[in-house]
Amino acid sequence: MAEKPRIKIFVIVITTLALIALIVLTLVPNSPLMHLTSPLGRVFNPIVRLGQEVTHAVSGWLSTLTESDRIRNENEALRAENARLQNELAQSEDAAKQFEELKDALGLISLFPDMEVRGGYIMNRAIGEWYDVFRINLGQKDGLIIDAERSYAVVDANSNLVGRVLASDLDSAKVLPIVHEGFVAGARMQGSHGVALRIRGDISLKDDNLVYADRIPLDAGISVGDRIVTSGAGGVFPEGLPIGTITEIRLADDSRSLEATVVPATSFDRLTAVFVLVGE
Repeated sequence: MAEKPRIKIFVIVITTLALIALIVLTLVPNSPLMHLTSPLGRVFNPIVRLGQEVTHAVSGWLSTLTESDRIRNENEALRAENARLQNELAQSEDAAKQFEELKDALGLISLFPDMEVRGGYIMNRAIGEWYDVFRINLGQKDGLIIDAERSYAVVDANSNLVGRVLASDLDSAKVLPIVHEGFVAGARMQGSHGVALRIRGDISLKDDNLVYADRIPLDAGISVGDRIVTSGAGGVFPEGLPIGTITEIRLADDSRSLEATVVPATSFDRLTAVFVLVGE
């Protein structure tokens, strides 16, 4: 029984050697085997070439696909990195802007030594235009307790009047800006003997970012370009807060007084940080 496995191995070895010899002889020029196999070669050569071309094409397609995936992945990585850098730049610019505003606001403390200055930022504006009521990140936890007799002035970093606190909850508050039709404040012309008048928002003017001044005496001697500040009357607004500049003067309907159009000193469209003046 041991002879049969040895015979099988011997046959496989002989067959393998014969095939190798046959292949070598077909490669020898002008050999008989070369002439015998040449007809078969003419039949199979086109098939072999076609197979080679298909193989090369598939290989090239796979290489192109792999390269496209690599480029796409690199582009996605570059876009993500670009977005990250832009976000960091925007945050740096916002931080720098807020720092400048807060640095300028340090002067508010010396202007109003009897008040506490609470700095905050605008969280969001109400649905509608920018001049509507907006919300800030200061609330009752920061001492902003609002009732029928108590409110607080809101100014920008240059002490320009922005409005007053309208309502508050624990963590935030609503601010009524001076251009809103519900805003009213006592005011005067800037100067030691400034004429008293009233400032209020007007629905016909707020689209143009303007406020309305009325109750101005006929002999007030006011002119376009004159500046208006708070009078301190009423106790909500400290005296001397800049309100705006007169752009137009006209006779009131009753012909007994003057009225004027005023452009606010603050820039609402660029306003991000605000400061609430909290009295004793």
